[in-house]
Amino acid sequence: MKGARSRLPGRGAPARRRIPCDAVRGLLVEYLGHELGGERAVMVREHLRGCPECAAEAARLERTLALLREAPAPSAPSALSPSSRRRLHRAVAHPLLDWVFVHHRIVAWTVALGALAAVLAVAWRCRLRPETVIYWLR
Repeated sequence: MKGARSRLPGRGAPARRRIPCDAVRGLLVEYLGHELGGERAVMVREHLRGCPECAAEAARLERTLALLREAPAPSAPSALSPSSRRRLHRAVAHPLLDWVFVHHRIVAWTVALGALAAVLAVAWRCRLRPETVIYWLR
């Protein structure tokens, strides 16, 4: 037996190993959102065909996801200023970029120190004198 497949005696088609119900339930959201790829999606599909409890759970979850898709999108309170609305939208749409925007000084110092460290590493590697490196930086 190699991997998740084994050959059944007398048959040429490989048989897949049955995965436990708790593992399938952990993958249902990804499976129903078509985010599960290849072999794992096939294994979940086959498990759902043979397990009525997991199939019922998948149907309940699918109905819940459909209700969530139909629900109106939340909106910001009308009392928010336009700048606060933009900030909120940016924080929701791009959390990493929002963090960089809010902490721009930390990011700038980190980039500057990283660049200085790179220049000093090159200077050390090339065994340059400090006067030559300072001349290059001007």
